[in-house]
Amino acid sequence: MQTLPPEVFIGLLEYLPYRDRKSLSETSTYFNRLCLDRKYLEEEQIVFEDCVLSPENSPLNVFLKSERIFLNLKCINIEINSKSDIFWRKFAPFIKSLSLRKCSISLNYVTCFFSYMESLENLELDECRDLFMSGTIFSKPDDLIIVSEALHNVRKLLVNEQHYLSDTLFNRLVISMPNLNSLSLIGCYINFHEAVYRRYYNKDNLGSGSDSVLTFTFILFYLRKASSSLKKLDFSLTKLDDSGLRKIASLNGLNLTEICLHGCSELTNGSIIDLVNSQKNLMVLDIGGCVRLTDKALIAISDSLQKLRELNFSGCSGITNMGVGSLCKLTKLNKLIMMSCSEGSSSGIVEAICSPASNTIKFLDLRSLNFNDTILINLSAHLSNLVYLDLGLCLNAVSNLSLHAIFGNLRRLQHLKLRGCRKISDYGLCGIDENETVDPKNVISSTVKNEDEVQTHLCSSITQDYGQYNALTRNCSLANLKGLKTLGLSYCYNITDITLKYGIRFLELRDLDLSYCEKITDDGLRMLSKNNPSIEVLDLSGCKNLSDEGLTQSIQNLHRLRRLSLKGVNQLSVNGLRTIKSKCKALRYLNVSQCDLNLEEVDLGSLLSLRVVSFN
Repeated sequence: MQTLPPEVFIGLLEYLPYRDRKSLSETSTYFNRLCLDRKYLEEEQIVFEDCVLSPENSPLNVFLKSERIFLNLKCINIEINSKSDIFWRKFAPFIKSLSLRKCSISLNYVTCFFSYMESLENLELDECRDLFMSGTIFSKPDDLIIVSEALHNVRKLLVNEQHYLSDTLFNRLVISMPNLNSLSLIGCYINFHEAVYRRYYNKDNLGSGSDSVLTFTFILFYLRKASSSLKKLDFSLTKLDDSGLRKIASLNGLNLTEICLHGCSELTNGSIIDLVNSQKNLMVLDIGGCVRLTDKALIAISDSLQKLRELNFSGCSGITNMGVGSLCKLTKLNKLIMMSCSEGSSSGIVEAICSPASNTIKFLDLRSLNFNDTILINLSAHLSNLVYLDLGLCLNAVSNLSLHAIFGNLRRLQHLKLRGCRKISDYGLCGIDENETVDPKNVISSTVKNEDEVQTHLCSSITQDYGQYNALTRNCSLANLKGLKTLGLSYCYNITDITLKYGIRFLELRDLDLSYCEKITDDGLRMLSKNNPSIEVLDLSGCKNLSDEGLTQSIQNLHRLRRLSLKGVNQLSVNGLRTIKSKCKALRYLNVSQCDLNLEEVDLGSLLSLRVVSFN
């Protein structure tokens, strides 16, 4: 194969997921070089978490031997100082995306650190309290000049959960990044009352920032200057009110494509209506958790935002069927999140989604909504392009029959989540007789009066003859979703080993949640592990019938396993945990809380990949 031109292989690699490419890169030097093509480096992120950055120790001493570059870097709970300067001097000039979460940077090194980031485009500062606590970051004029020259390529700035951010610090940040088009201040403590601004400012110092408080008036002053370049704003989890949102919406030259207002509970219909009337080019809008909004806001959104592609109004309990029904006007919508909207039910969902325009939707989150399985069957007939579907806690909608409709119509699904859907069983997941039909216009779950008999027959068929089972499941079963990557079945109490043995068989399945499926046993888990070799995340919490033997025999087949949750699996012993440690060389997260274990008897620290252990 190596006689073919490298360009051919590089093109073929585009069809492989990242994890598959990574595994391929470890087979030979030739494939390793191909997988390091720059077009694939964009998908790779290096994560440093809870470690000491020193050139004498791992991981830096390993990275310093590398001749390649790294474009995306994330640091979690790390202290950055001059001791690691040799690493940053070598690799920082190539970094395009940098995420710092709960990190501290030595004040005498912070300017030097950011001066290396010549290619940086995205910067996330998440809960980096130490960085802002002193108030002296970039305080010297020369420092600000040096950093602004290095960070001139930064387009996206996210400052998350920062209570020490002041007007002065905010001003230095935006001056050091003069070409921003995306600004996020999620969860930052912002004072929106003008009285607070007047307390700290007067006519003589209007242009300077206070080092004591972060005011919306000062932020608005920046937004006004940068209005022509800003395209995305995020004020989620702040106290943004109607007055503030109206001021943003009315800024001259502002032409937003995305605004996130999640959890801004002070907002009402009036300001949202003003926003959508003035910002008609919005393509992404998040108003989830804005509990004061009603149908008027959603109708205005549907009338004004014809370019809208993503909409989230989860938790807006004041929105009813009238508002939901108006969504049929959004002909370009491809992502819709409306979970926990208690007043939006059957008729509104049908009007919004069961129309030719809804075929553009690829991502749909309907968690905790109250509608029946007839509606879900109808939905499945109109959403053939759906890739992501979350029906968690839709207790009345998800039945065995509606599952068959999903499997028959939504064959492009890659992510399916059915948490707490207690009506479903092996019969729904494993299939129906090929002579049975599912008519979305006429069928409701109550017509299947002898479902228990069918379930018994199906179990018998599987037990007696695997070939006969193939005929039973040919048309409508989980097996139809050949590209499935995520499957969530937590708290689906009626699922047994039948589903594990014959229903869940996917080469690309990455994430599987079977927590509190109390009827599954070792036999089913063993077969599951053989049929799904790509699983990386597995949750078996509360599966009380699993034992050491079944767990250890199954885990050894899952070579890519990175996260494993065994919370409340009481039969797990120290010996079983030792075996898991020896077999799971890629494991990063392990949850063994509520298990009767003495972890002192197991040297989990010797598993170098393990980062987090959750236990009692």
